[in-house]
Amino acid sequence: MPARVEMTLDGVAHDFKDVWLVVAANLPYFGGGMRICPGASATDGTMNVCVVHGLGRLRLLRYFPLIYQGKHVSLPYATMLQGVRMSLKGDRALTCHVDGETAEPFGAELSLLPQALPVIVPGPSS
Repeated sequence: MPARVEMTLDGVAHDFKDVWLVVAANLPYFGGGMRICPGASATDGTMNVCVVHGLGRLRLLRYFPLIYQGKHVSLPYATMLQGVRMSLKGDRALTCHVDGETAEPFGAELSLLPQALPVIVPGPSS
């Protein structure tokens, strides 16, 4: 069921109605290949935020497959933002998932800490 969400991202307030999903990511993919934040980069020091809002259940189902190619970003129902500090407040308790696992209901602040976690990645392929 969609919710009304008040978001503050880097000090800028945003108010969204009929929100189905808010994703904060620093990688383009999540959930088994969904390209939810196609412009996200683990090295740019910002989190990309995708807010899916303002549409009904049938339209959501119709457009959902576009997420796999990252084509949802051009729809008026997907707002793409970037920042380093975000707070969310919903008009009801919001379900939260962290790295694919269910977490406590969210209603606090999320901050990106650049270079806080060392990650080993493969080098460029030849």
